[in-house]
Amino acid sequence: MEKNTEITETIGNDTGKDPVTGQFVAGNSLGGRTAGSLDFKTKWNIFIDKVAKQNNMTPNEIDEQLLTVAFKKSKDGDYNFYRDTQDRVFGKPLQTTELTGKNGKDLFTIKQEEKAMIDSALLNLN
Repeated sequence: MEKNTEITETIGNDTGKDPVTGQFVAGNSLGGRTAGSLDFKTKWNIFIDKVAKQNNMTPNEIDEQLLTVAFKKSKDGDYNFYRDTQDRVFGKPLQTTELTGKNGKDLFTIKQEEKAMIDSALLNLN
């Protein structure tokens, strides 16, 4: 079977996918980031550079001040800062779901994201 390499016109196709191949067509992502737009990390670094220049500081000094604030808030009991700091340093904890059969033995363990996908698929059956 020969693969169709021709780019299919997607006008009127509300999925953004090539109706023949089922793949997304380049530059036609619905609700996606537009070509040439900056990701958050790049925007953040540009912002830090601007703040540093306005305050006659280096970007590293600004980063250090921000980390100091995050540490102080975490130490003072702000759980959100504590959790976010720990997640960035150590990674988010693995969340699993255990499924057991009739005999009480574990069938297998799945990640929370996998469980959400299964739940979503089951809801779409109805």
